[in-house]
Amino acid sequence: MKHNIIYIAALMLGCASVIACDPKSPETSADDFVTSENAMDAWVNGINKEMALAVGTYAELLDVATDNYRNVYSRSNREFDKPNIQYTDNDVENLQRYVGKLREMARYALDNIAPHDAPTDAQLKDIYTALAYSYILAGENFIALPMEDGGEPVEWRQHLAKGIVVLQEAGEKVAADEFKPVRHTLLARIYYRLGDKALARENAEKALEYDKTFCATVQFDEANSVVSNIKDRTFSTNWWEPLPRLDFLDPKYQEASASQRIAFAKAEEDYLILAECCAADASQLADYKATLVPELFALIQSRGTVALTDSLEMREATVAGNTVNINTSDWKVQASQEEQAKGGLVLGRAAGVINVPAISGTSVAMQELQNAAGDDFLELIYLIRQEVFFAEGRRFADLGMRLPLCEVEAAKVQQRYPDVDVMKYTTAYIPSYIPSEEYAMDAYTVDVTNKVVVIRYNMNHEIVRNKSLECIVPFE
Repeated sequence: MKHNIIYIAALMLGCASVIACDPKSPETSADDFVTSENAMDAWVNGINKEMALAVGTYAELLDVATDNYRNVYSRSNREFDKPNIQYTDNDVENLQRYVGKLREMARYALDNIAPHDAPTDAQLKDIYTALAYSYILAGENFIALPMEDGGEPVEWRQHLAKGIVVLQEAGEKVAADEFKPVRHTLLARIYYRLGDKALARENAEKALEYDKTFCATVQFDEANSVVSNIKDRTFSTNWWEPLPRLDFLDPKYQEASASQRIAFAKAEEDYLILAECCAADASQLADYKATLVPELFALIQSRGTVALTDSLEMREATVAGNTVNINTSDWKVQASQEEQAKGGLVLGRAAGVINVPAISGTSVAMQELQNAAGDDFLELIYLIRQEVFFAEGRRFADLGMRLPLCEVEAAKVQQRYPDVDVMKYTTAYIPSYIPSEEYAMDAYTVDVTNKVVVIRYNMNHEIVRNKSLECIVPFE
């Protein structure tokens, strides 16, 4: 049975600091709050609100820093798009703050509120999810961050290791059946990023044993200021445009405001992790292709589509000083100069109504993946990862990029720990294989006569071609 596990964002504004606030009185002390009626319920609502905003903000800012989207409007961060990620950038600070908010709010619930107002199993599920996810966000996306308020910077592997500890504890504390595939998928995700093939495989398989179709999402509530910024960036405006080969996926997660959501864990990830586990072994790969590939494609297909009117999206390119609109379905796309043009990737937006994948979609055909071997197979897996996790903030880590410690935190660390060389954490890590020209990952040329778009860099090909680098392809 398919489960859409909704972690509902709060109607009540949750406090972001350890000094808790009662929504009925801004003068209420922390001691009064933890002993007040329904304190845990109010606090967990706040945690879920911050979880939604964190997932949405990471999806927004990290996808535009990759080849998924290009920013064509100045009202959102264009420096990330280059990518030129400076530790002085306010958005770096905002992304870091979400890590701290989730971690400290979850800890406060367990350490301070729980002794007075014991959490229900459903509340424990939300608390442990947020706590584990804080370490995952830190470990996947930053060079180093403090692991506690006012602490020294700790390198990314230790954050992931702490996420494992939290999820192991959650397995002992949370009984809800619907949490089990989420927990094992998050564990598989951590072990995958750490390069531990055996434990990544064990947890991915365990997750699929529990539920082969689950999808855990955060939910937004625009009427109460729980807003998904990526929705505004990608729908009915020319703020952001996807790489033309990803046009068929955009705009994702665009349901009515009452049901706005973004996935943070879903069964597709387990299938894709298992693909990389099997990629280097011919016999294992044959078994994977025979059994799991059909299941993966059936799952993606089952997620369905959403019908939208998106005629305002012009998809503009400049050719010889003239504006060309790439918004009709007769355009084809070459993933690079060396590859053949492929149709069906660009949607006919000019006609009005389009259908886009609701949760997951891919341009790869099942037979294409089953026929591939070696690096060709691996490249297709990374393309599917890019497409399945599109608009979810996951591509940044797959490209091996890492955010720096923000300026405010760096100054605090320098003051509190003068012996720590904080400057080694203040430069973003952009792997050497990523093209150095500004906006290069978003670049393409246009053949107006033949209606063909040629992508300058096929980054999935570049990932596999450089798979020996430590920062990418964890199992190589």
